[in-house]
Amino acid sequence: MLAWKVAICLLGTATGARIGEVYVYPRILEERSSDGLKLVSVDRKKILRLEKASVLAETLLVTSYNENGQMTHTPIQAEEIEKHHYRDREQYASLMVRGIGRWPRNVLGNGGCCHSD
Repeated sequence: MLAWKVAICLLGTATGARIGEVYVYPRILEERSSDGLKLVSVDRKKILRLEKASVLAETLLVTSYNENGQMTHTPIQAEEIEKHHYRDREQYASLMVRGIGRWPRNVLGNGGCCHSD
């Protein structure tokens, strides 16, 4: 069984404050193709009701640092993100979920990301 490292972030400041990382074993409990809803058990205490989410901009610019410590910018098309982008409105969670079947291959998330309608 694989463990997933998920960064937990709270909306403690305007940009969010990272408070720690945990390893979890996510599992898709239910998946409905009609409305795109996924019930995902992150651990034994937390279940997320994930629905498809959208990105406001057509292109996002992701800023990161390479191994030399230099800043790099990578443009990413919103349609590529939206293929795997889900949210839980009640938990204020935003996740990228990739995988097949009941065991997601890749779950990356921000527990403090809010969406407006």
